[in-house]
Amino acid sequence: MTSSLAIAKEPELSVRSGFMLREHEQHLLICAIESALEVANRGQFRSWMRGPFRMLLPHESMACLELDEHDGVRQLVCLHHHLVDAVTMELLDNPEHGLAVRLARTNRGDRRQSCMVTTDSLKALLAKDSSLCDRGLLHNAVIHRIKLLSGPTFCVVLINVAQDQAERCRHLLKLLSSHLKMALSRAIAGQEQMYGGPLTVRELEVLRWMGEGKSNREISAILDISALTLKNHVTKLYRKLDVQSREQAVARGLAAHGDT
Repeated sequence: MTSSLAIAKEPELSVRSGFMLREHEQHLLICAIESALEVANRGQFRSWMRGPFRMLLPHESMACLELDEHDGVRQLVCLHHHLVDAVTMELLDNPEHGLAVRLARTNRGDRRQSCMVTTDSLKALLAKDSSLCDRGLLHNAVIHRIKLLSGPTFCVVLINVAQDQAERCRHLLKLLSSHLKMALSRAIAGQEQMYGGPLTVRELEVLRWMGEGKSNREISAILDISALTLKNHVTKLYRKLDVQSREQAVARGLAAHGDT
């Protein structure tokens, strides 16, 4: 599938990009770098991505994925989105076959590569749902892959980047890349020290529906799993988040992982 996508790869040297940072971009870049140095846990990382990072790199939706060595999804966290259509949000966030997952796999060749996926290529990825592009709900995406020195690979997917800003976005992301990587590393280390390890994709799904106020029976039906399997997921959630109740799990889980 990758070969059929029109992916614009970044130049080898940033000096070849032809971009001169505007004064306000220089200011936003410095603010993003300075605030990144203060990130120490996932909650702070999420706030940084929603604030200084997004101000520097304008976009409407962003997902962060943790990938295994075969590009399988270990975790998917949608850090923010403005896609008010629930169907569209599900299409983006689905941890098994959602758009964010498919986009993350389009640049698997270069572990540090940033790339842009055009609206036409999004339509090819969406197939039967390509009308979302025709209606203007989805357009250009920018993807950045991060390989931690002693850990997993992460992929940041930015959705709905303005056409006239996409190339600048990739260039600015390249300049910010090392600070993004270090902030993410500290966030992971801080959170795993605080709690009992990262939540799995399924545990995040359970947490999401708990946050929606669904009962265990309703969650079992939605996820098509048995009551016993759900109970095991909830038990692991409680242990990892170090909580004793559903309310505590939702509050602490959302603080740590954002809008799941």
